Amino acid sequence: MPQKKGKDLSKILRKNLNEFQPLKRTLAIELADAAVEYPDKSFIKLFRTISTKYTNSLKEKQRKVINGLTDEFSNLSIAEKKAIKWWQKQQIEIINARLSNGVFSNRRFQNSFENFADKHGIQIDKIAIEQYFNRMPNSKNDTDAFVYKYKSRPADQIIYAMQKDSSPTIEHIREFSIYKSNNQGNLMAMCKDCNETRGILPYDKFIEMRPEMKRNIYKYFEDCEKILRTDTLSSDDKKYFKHYISKIRKTLFEVTKGALKQNKKSS
Repeated sequence: MPQKKGKDLSKILRKNLNEFQPLKRTLAIELADAAVEYPDKSFIKLFRTISTKYTNSLKEKQRKVINGLTDEFSNLSIAEKKAIKWWQKQQIEIINARLSNGVFSNRRFQNSFENFADKHGIQIDKIAIEQYFNRMPNSKNDTDAFVYKYKSRPADQIIYAMQKDSSPTIEHIREFSIYKSNNQGNLMAMCKDCNETRGILPYDKFIEMRPEMKRNIYKYFEDCEKILRTDTLSSDDKKYFKHYISKIRKTLFEVTKGALKQNKKSS
């Protein structure tokens, strides 16, 4: 695909739309249209050609999050709000003058604010700050951020990142940094994107922020039950796996305060 141009590239993109992540399909269609409009441009040049509007949109989204910070923490004193307003002004200037991927880092904004708050004695819960800054668009959940992040990457990296595949990881349901538990009832498979998005958020806060995770987790249970109904496991393995499913259902029910039902199937 990276070597194709014009109508050939457009045809390949449209033919393989289902191979892209749902969030990236609109982007793939736009690239297919651009391939026809600019028949002499390669995939990477097309990607960079359309990137300007995505960058401008990303800046606007980040400005919105930064500007809403003082309204989020309404219990601050007038002096603290005034100090944060100064910090906000500095960050808006950085966003407007953004020149490198490093400056685009959402984590940089969060770390900057946490350091600023500590320096000025502003007491804000770390989890509340994490949850707030998770509203910042990132390349996993926002097409604007994705285009900015990848516009300087090689074409094959961009195409790979647009595809459906996502590396599986082991997720600690109760935060390992707090509970230090590797008990089987505290472990479940989760894609790398969701695992990284959660960060240190408690699970009840995580599913509030990402309500689609409830559906994903019920689907996880359903897939586990399908494995139990196959002939690929021995009787002992099935007994162990059934016990595992019961344990994680119970853990998720507890950590979400009942929001994730123990016996509810996917919907």
